Parts: sequence; structure tokens; C-alpha cells
Amino acid sequence: MKPNTPYEIDLHDPHLRERTFEYTLDDAFFGWIDGIIERGNIRTTVACTQAGSSVFGFRIHSTGIVIQPCDHCLGDLQIPIDDTTDITVKLGDSFDDDGHVITVPAQDAVLDLSTPIYESIALSLPIRCVHEPGKCDAEMEAQISEHLVAQGGTEQEEDKDERPIDARWDILKSVINNNN
Repeated sequence: MKPNTPYEIDLHDPHLRERTFEYTLDDAFFGWIDGIIERGNIRTTVACTQAGSSVFGFRIHSTGIVIQPCDHCLGDLQIPIDDTTDITVKLGDSFDDDGHVITVPAQDAVLDLSTPIYESIALSLPIRCVHEPGKCDAEMEAQISEHLVAQGGTEQEEDKDERPIDARWDILKSVINNNN
């Protein structure tokens, strides 16, 4: 089976372990994948090493930026990416991805790198994507503050997530303190 996209690699290529693949990932790539990342500009290099006749290693190195909505104000936030991920691929009877090794059917021997590349970038994103203090969208900040004041709170309380502690925990703390 011949590769159909630039992300598909022929594992039967005799020069594979000597090859390095370079990709420029833009908004079209992220839109095509249809995941949590919608926009960005990433340069990705994939180098292959062959560990045996049917086992391959791929080192995926990605640098650039992705643009995500700020979790606080929903404005565009540029997140720098500099990630290196290693994947192991082996030829087998049927396709399988157990999270550690990707098995590709030996009769086809075509590996689609688009998903591993995308996943390595997505996993390098921070859990919480927020602007630096004072950099959030001013209009949205005003609406958030207005809403919080109407609810009787402050923005600092929202960010710190300070809620009253349930009194039942005090009883458990006293048990721990008595045992020490």
C-alpha cells in the first residue's frame, strides 16, 4: 500500500532509517485533525531509527506556537511548544496502539504519523491556559468583575477558589492530631 498523505510513511522503504521528515503544521492541519487545538504554527521534525527488521523508533520534535482560548477571558493565547516525543512502531498482524507501541499490519506497512504528531503537541499543552496577570481581554475582565460583584464575590475569590471548608473535616483533623 502506497502512502496517500505526507504524514504516511512506508515502513518497507529500505532507506527509512536514514530519513528525516519535516513538516510545517498550520491551521489547516489542526482543522483537519479536529481536536482541541484549532490553530497554530508548528515546525515538526521526525527522525527514524530502525531497531530490527520489523521494529522502528521515531523521534518527533515540535517547536512553534499554538493559539488556544484563555481559560479565563476566552481571548487568544499564544502557547509556545518545544516538545520531543519518542514512539516505537512494529510490524505485526493487525493495527494496535496500546499507548506504548504502535503495531502496523505487515502487509500494508504504512504508518500515519499525523495522530502521534498531534498527540505529542496536545500533551505538551499546560493543563490551564491563562494569560499573564493583567493581559486578559479588558472587556471580558469588566464583564467578569461585574458578574462577580452582582453575586457578592470578588475576582480574587474566583481565582483562588476559596470556599468555606466543610465543618466535618475539622472532626477528622482532630482525630489525626490526637493520634500524633
